[in-house]
Amino acid sequence: MLTVNWLNSRLNKPREKEDTKAHKYGLSARVRETGSISFIFRFQWEGKRNKITIGSYPKIKLLEAAAIVDNYNLLLAQNKNPKREVKLARIKVNNEHTVQSLAMKWWDFHYDNHPNKALNKGTPHNVNRSLEIHIFPVFGDFPWEGIDRAEWADLFMKIKKRSPSIASRLVTTIKQIASYAIENGITKHHPLLEYSAKNSLGITKRKGNRILSDDEIIKISEALIYSRMKESNKIFFKLMFIYGCRTQELRLCQPQHLDFKNKLWTVPNELNKPKDKKDLGQTKAIKRPLFDETIELFEKAIKLNPKSAWVFPKIIRATGDDPVSDTAMLDIPQRLRLKVIDKYPDTVMPNWTKHDIRRTVRTRMSNIVARDVAESMLGHVLGGTEDHYNHNDFLEEKLVGYKTWYEILDILWGKNDI
Repeated sequence: MLTVNWLNSRLNKPREKEDTKAHKYGLSARVRETGSISFIFRFQWEGKRNKITIGSYPKIKLLEAAAIVDNYNLLLAQNKNPKREVKLARIKVNNEHTVQSLAMKWWDFHYDNHPNKALNKGTPHNVNRSLEIHIFPVFGDFPWEGIDRAEWADLFMKIKKRSPSIASRLVTTIKQIASYAIENGITKHHPLLEYSAKNSLGITKRKGNRILSDDEIIKISEALIYSRMKESNKIFFKLMFIYGCRTQELRLCQPQHLDFKNKLWTVPNELNKPKDKKDLGQTKAIKRPLFDETIELFEKAIKLNPKSAWVFPKIIRATGDDPVSDTAMLDIPQRLRLKVIDKYPDTVMPNWTKHDIRRTVRTRMSNIVARDVAESMLGHVLGGTEDHYNHNDFLEEKLVGYKTWYEILDILWGKNDI
């Protein structure tokens, strides 16, 4: 057990190595090489070893440290984590930012001008949900500066096991919050500034290069026709193959976006993905020509759900309706792939995604229209100063490209009506 004589005999006396002596009820004293002494409380929480540094001797007397430990053990008896309670108390005294309060302060600032900030979709929503699901339940009430690198790294590793992409997103997000806090004088440093998803977690993003072949397009079309998915989803995927558009441009398409009289589909600027975050407020509407075959497909989709505010609704309720969700579309490529393999056992078809359709269309357009036209057809921002000076919508050129591509698809599809 610790005594005042034992503490005084070692105080401020250099030694070769650090020494620790236990007292009782989890209290111990740590004597460093320099002779400085600190009181430590060690305890178990949820099967893991934890410790709290109480303070240095003789600023804190032995009896005072013992009284503090008694209070910690009382918290344990009440099923409360002493370490967490200490941090919460520190927040109240110092008025510090918690992880959650600072994260939401950053979120409001970072996405201030984002067109999707108030909507349940898009990047702001996805980042907020990732924080709510993975970060706030664990560290939300903790002081921003109260979490060390090891604790962050342990949490990120656990998230990585479930979803590497979410882990990567959260590493980037927390580092952005840290930079915001430093730049605004909220904090002076953060232990994750040199941490990265690539080097620290081994998460790398692969650059996609999957292009669907003619034979794959034929077999996917056949699987689509004879699948049990609802008719509107079949139309959705057929339009994706024709236009090579982003998923959200169809998911969030509304009848008023479609001008059948003038044969024009206008994707509002808020649905257009910017080239860079700094361009969030400068996105432009995407204009695509409609032609007889695509007008027929859009009209058919609208007639399937005439009371919906969306061309491709998820479900219609008495109180309103929602567009089909992105997650509802994620597994369709895999389901179609498995149908193809089931019918054609000798066929080797690697995994493919919705974005591979988009990449396929862009590749085919290289042989049909000029580069700027092909980029504009996909809603891409033109490179360099071209985007600032060239505001041509290329509607005539796009129409030639889409019709030529549709003729190729129509042959591959065998003129089957979906």
